[in-house]
Amino acid sequence: MGWLVFNQLPDSLTAIGIAIICASGAGIAYVEHHRHRSHPVVVTETSA
Repeated sequence: MGWLVFNQLPDSLTAIGIAIICASGAGIAYVEHHRHRSHPVVVTETSA
C-alpha cells in the first residue's frame, strides 16, 4: 500500500516481518484445510 501511495518500499526488517506473517497465515490455512479433509464431521440423527 505504501509503495502505491507514497512510492516507498518497506525496509528489510519490515519485509521480513511481512513474510513471517504471510507464511504463518498460509501455513495455518494449509493445516486447517488438510485437518478438515482427513477428519470429516459425521452428523447422525438420534431418535427422541
